[in-house]
Amino acid sequence: MSVIKLNIKLIGSIVLSQNITLTVCFCIFSLFVTAQEKKNKMEEINITSSFKPSIVKTSKLEFFPEVPPKDTNAFRFSYPITKLTFKTPLSAFSFKPLAYQALPLLELKDNFFIKLGGGNLSTPFASLGYNKVVDNNIISLGLDHISSKGNLPNQQYANTKFEGQFKSILADNQSVKFQLGYQGDAYRNYGYDTSKFFFQENDLKQRFNQFNFGAAYDLVSGENGSLFFKPNFQVGYLTSKRGAKEVDLALKIPVTYILEESIQLNAAIDFNYASLNRKDAVSTSAFLVQMPLKIDYTTKGLFASGGIIPVFKKNKALVVPEASLVYSFNEGTNVRLLAGITNIFNINGLQKLYEINPFLLAPDSLQIYQQTNYYVGFDWLSAKGLQLQAKAGIVRFKNLPLFVNDGASGKDFLVLNETAASAFFIESNLGYIFSDKISFGSSLKAFSFQSQSRYEKAYGILPIELFLELNWKPIKPLSVKLQSDIFGGNMAKAVGKPDIRTKGIFDLGLGVDYKLNKKWALWMDLNNIANAKYQRWNGYTSFGFNFLAGFKYNFTKVN
Repeated sequence: MSVIKLNIKLIGSIVLSQNITLTVCFCIFSLFVTAQEKKNKMEEINITSSFKPSIVKTSKLEFFPEVPPKDTNAFRFSYPITKLTFKTPLSAFSFKPLAYQALPLLELKDNFFIKLGGGNLSTPFASLGYNKVVDNNIISLGLDHISSKGNLPNQQYANTKFEGQFKSILADNQSVKFQLGYQGDAYRNYGYDTSKFFFQENDLKQRFNQFNFGAAYDLVSGENGSLFFKPNFQVGYLTSKRGAKEVDLALKIPVTYILEESIQLNAAIDFNYASLNRKDAVSTSAFLVQMPLKIDYTTKGLFASGGIIPVFKKNKALVVPEASLVYSFNEGTNVRLLAGITNIFNINGLQKLYEINPFLLAPDSLQIYQQTNYYVGFDWLSAKGLQLQAKAGIVRFKNLPLFVNDGASGKDFLVLNETAASAFFIESNLGYIFSDKISFGSSLKAFSFQSQSRYEKAYGILPIELFLELNWKPIKPLSVKLQSDIFGGNMAKAVGKPDIRTKGIFDLGLGVDYKLNKKWALWMDLNNIANAKYQRWNGYTSFGFNFLAGFKYNFTKVN
């Protein structure tokens, strides 16, 4: 066996930054782009191999404007494990504190750490991460737990998550990956007037247990690496304390073929199935099959992509378009124009809906969600570190999930399906890299609904979401992060009461990490520093000011 040792100077990249830009009349812009940051640190990577390295030709990296992801303020612990995605303008309910560090992305090095802490709201926190490289195999394990009692009666919650992943590099052009996970979420429905209503403790408890398994295969084949084959399978099983059980299946088989340097062909089979069983109710299920067919064409200053998506849902079939255009001006301007049409389909399953609102009742039926975006925009990258992106257009929804308070107390939420709705939308991001020690970013998303066919208002949807972040490293061992979430109030509806708009949300947080040495580090998170008493969901008041602090220990040396 030959052993090859390479010393590589890495100039790292920094994540994208984000900011806001407001248009003069009715539009608000702020753009999101990934930024490059200087990194003066030299790292050494030792690579051992029993086979002769070879260079495989891959397709060119391009920026493709896409519909924004589901949640910009997600409550879930963030892991490298790919989960079933759910594209919607809704933002997840966000508990504070959120002081945790997700298991780092898979790296070709051993790592084993533990992170412990506690806070002022009886909030124990623990995180454990393990990463082991054996020959061409990578084993990753992660365990997180956090709980809190809160300041209000029955405001406590507990969340535990475990993720395991095994990846094996079978050859220089193929790999296989398996993943297994569990997530347990416990809440109580505390959003009601305790002076007027009384409930037994068992009637307030809300518990979800979610199990998931996945497998994926990655193959690069063909002459000069012209064929890409990446099938992926996911299965999820959810149980709840209130008697609901759901099974989710997802199988995706994408194939990409590079016909020539400027032409790329894409095809896929995307199958989704969900089955929901409720206690004392009729079972319901739904299936969704998509077969996107697309051609990408690249030439100097222009990227064009277009195709169709045949869709089969329940007893219906339809064909929808998919297209995007990116036009680059002269190299001196670094400005590109964007335009496109995107279509997204998904099943409104319980596993996806409860991640948005954990206080909901299981839906009566499973509906197929559709979102169609027509957009135009631009992006700009300045050599001085300023980066901008903006998109605006019209979005159309079918079976958009809305949430309204149920019953006289309003402690539970019902899921409503808006059969058809349309809205103007704006997305923008702005980032600036001042130096390798300080960077700023922001992003903004806004919706203005113009029409709805079934319900009068878009209940539960945030009209404006603004996120600001400042990262600062004044000295090598110290990292400071300042974050702010600013949301517009959403429309709320309760039984027997007129519609209201909840107050806007302002949540300011500060995180500090200090590395004592290569093994020990101290950390602290301050959440909701302004002690704002906002309500993401009608009746559910936030935690107010709280903090977490603790230490992190690496069992392996980390540079």
